Amino acid sequence: MCLGPKEQFHPAAVIGIAAGLGPIAAFGLAGAVGGIATLRGSGRWAPLVYVVAAVNIIFFPIGTIMGYVMLTGLSRYLGSVERIRGAVREDA
Repeated sequence: MCLGPKEQFHPAAVIGIAAGLGPIAAFGLAGAVGGIATLRGSGRWAPLVYVVAAVNIIFFPIGTIMGYVMLTGLSRYLGSVERIRGAVREDA
């Protein structure tokens, strides 16, 4: 179904699409920022991964396992990054 040049979407359809895509975009942005921050070892932005982990636990069966690993392992990972950075600074 393709809309012609003079046809328009019904306002309720536009609102429904926007309401559905807004949270998806927000979770995607939080996941991207949190994932990049985690890879870079940034403790400030990495907790945004928790938002994505919570969504995975709620909505996806395999996400339950992935979300649990993210929720329990992030603090240990960031702690190890800080220990490695401290050791590198002492060596320099």
